Amino acid sequence: MSRPAALLLLAVLGACGPAAQAVVSKKSTASPAANATPRPFEDLPEAGTKDLEPPSDCTTPANLPGNCQRIQSCHSLYLLMQQRLNSVQIDFLRRSQCGFEGRNPKVCCPQRGRAPSQSGNIPDWNRVAGFTPIPNEGFPKENFPTDFPASAPRSCGRQHSSTGLTRVVGGTAARNGEWPWIVALGYKTHPRSSFAGRPQFKCGGTLVSEKHVVTAGHCVYQKKTLYLARLGELDLEDDEDGAHPVDIEVAAKHVHPEYSPTRFTNDIAILTLRSAAPSTDGIEPACLPMRPDIRSLSFERYNPFTAGWGSTSFNGPSSSMLMQVQLPVVSVEECQRAFAGIKTATIDNRTLCAGLQKGGKDACQGDSGGPLVWPASDGTYYLIGVVSYGLRCAEAGYPGVYTRVTAFLDWMQDTMKL
Repeated sequence: MSRPAALLLLAVLGACGPAAQAVVSKKSTASPAANATPRPFEDLPEAGTKDLEPPSDCTTPANLPGNCQRIQSCHSLYLLMQQRLNSVQIDFLRRSQCGFEGRNPKVCCPQRGRAPSQSGNIPDWNRVAGFTPIPNEGFPKENFPTDFPASAPRSCGRQHSSTGLTRVVGGTAARNGEWPWIVALGYKTHPRSSFAGRPQFKCGGTLVSEKHVVTAGHCVYQKKTLYLARLGELDLEDDEDGAHPVDIEVAAKHVHPEYSPTRFTNDIAILTLRSAAPSTDGIEPACLPMRPDIRSLSFERYNPFTAGWGSTSFNGPSSSMLMQVQLPVVSVEECQRAFAGIKTATIDNRTLCAGLQKGGKDACQGDSGGPLVWPASDGTYYLIGVVSYGLRCAEAGYPGVYTRVTAFLDWMQDTMKL
């Protein structure tokens, strides 16, 4: 790929570059230095080179089945990049982003658009993408518009994995540093239980500042035994997993004042930690979507990520290994239709729904309170949802329901000032 083409691709999709003492530490070894220092801007590999990782399943913004891979391996979208783009095509490319391979962005390639044509002709991109053709608005490439400038916060939302994204129920194991904001919440156990003397991890959460964790209201409401936040963990049962987790006691619990334990509305809570979280490769807050351009998004047809240590099947055993999965966001109307027969389900602008129509991938029991995070085009991850509830796990036709973070930002800000 030529340098101008590479810079254009990066302009569209972005590129990803690389307190008080904790109360309890699971491992005594010191945290290692950063995996690598940021490197200068580089050209992307030439088209036709192979992906370092096999493509994983995804859903395109047009709700078509696809494969998450480097754009150079996706014939239809790669050829699109050689043209002058209109605003709809620009938006489609941005919403097609499904992760990174090292520094290089990956896109969800429509399955019927993967193979290069023998003639080398440009395919009907509108047909491949599922769009009705519109007039080209003629944005000049050298003046490419950016809605997520490089001024996004650098102290939050940054992954520290040297391997980039891989692709819970239907999920895959995470790597060290991929989700440095995820928190395992520990509950005190009965002295006679098999967990005696050790915390039992029943919910997840998201570190959003050095002293605050966002989680689900139902993980905190009337849960007097909740006392611990574990940061920087990978495998809850493996001391040799390369992670360096830190345990910090919970000093205060703030459940949303209008939380309903019967309908799970306003299902959000904030925990205040007794001491500040350290800043390491494995521990960093996620960004809150405070910027107006992000706060106003519906996220419909976007493909965010969730992760957790919950069950890997309905009523199945919990995973000791942190698992991750990418899910498409569905519209409020689609979600309302799906849950129309469930009287206790309230789907409105306070919720966000995500999942595959065919099922098979979802958050599950034990993932409650965990993050739904979305990567902006510069590689910064924003917390957009909190795992709330669903019908069983990964049930076909029923997306998972998440508390929509943008609906509660004012309350969150006020609470974190206390």
